[in-house]
Amino acid sequence: MRILAFLLVGAVSLTACGGSDGTGIPPLESPPAPRAAAYYSWMHPDVERAWGDGFLGQGARITVVDDFRGGLLEGRLTGNIREATHGSWVETVAGLVAPEAEVFALDYDDTTQRIELSDSRLDIVNLSFGLISPSRNFSVLNGEALAASVLAAARESSAVIVKAAGNAAVGEQPVSVDSRFRSSFDGSPTVVADILNLALIGAESTIFVGALERNGTVENPTVLAEYSFFAGDNVTIQNQFLTVGVDSARMGGLAGTSFAAPIVSGYAAILGSKFEDATPRQIAGQLLNTAREDTIRGFDPALHGRGEASLSRALSPDRIR
Repeated sequence: MRILAFLLVGAVSLTACGGSDGTGIPPLESPPAPRAAAYYSWMHPDVERAWGDGFLGQGARITVVDDFRGGLLEGRLTGNIREATHGSWVETVAGLVAPEAEVFALDYDDTTQRIELSDSRLDIVNLSFGLISPSRNFSVLNGEALAASVLAAARESSAVIVKAAGNAAVGEQPVSVDSRFRSSFDGSPTVVADILNLALIGAESTIFVGALERNGTVENPTVLAEYSFFAGDNVTIQNQFLTVGVDSARMGGLAGTSFAAPIVSGYAAILGSKFEDATPRQIAGQLLNTAREDTIRGFDPALHGRGEASLSRALSPDRIR
């Protein structure tokens, strides 16, 4: 799996939490996937069931903060192999899972922008990247308008914040969401941390998302993808941590927690279609509280947090509190 790193300012590096392991098939130029309800094999069957009940993300807005200008990744989400930026793939995943949600793209290179939220709809913010720094001090993020607006939304629970847990680089071992780990920084191996992860710990409407190898079932349970960061021993993080399947073979080689996060963002939008008066805190809590343990082999909260997201369980009640 390829990890993409982008230099921001000073002593902070930005790392996208997804990549492509390649398929050996030459990329083909094709337009972005259509925004229509079309079920694909990489999706969980619960998605199609939710659509059949009329819940397609209508009334929700997903803001994808990501890289829309960098290198291209090859993948297949809708049947055709094509190349697109990391952000475009993340945006496409979210839009395919919740086809009637408004999906808004915001390039993370422009740190002077702010996320825009509304009182009249459910807002979801998808963060499929990490801010990697040798320092554990995340107060520097308050100096950037974009980061500050994301952190404000998390602290105030004014949006569902969906954060990709992170990936281990090739040849390295995965670590927990809050761990320090050795990585190449400014050209040399350095002990670093994802300070965006650290800043979001304990935020009540925030979900960290890890990647499973595929969607699990009781009869055929799945396991955590070998690259995925895990929840760790911090109980607060465990209670914020969900997993979903990222089936690289069915996605044309796309892999990483980058593509797990927008699946959960889509789930949040679908829940917003049913529970129209629910707050971001309630939507996040419903996804976390209804996760499954029995579809994961060797379930362990330190690895899998609350378990595998279950859209059908999350949608089952008439109302949520």
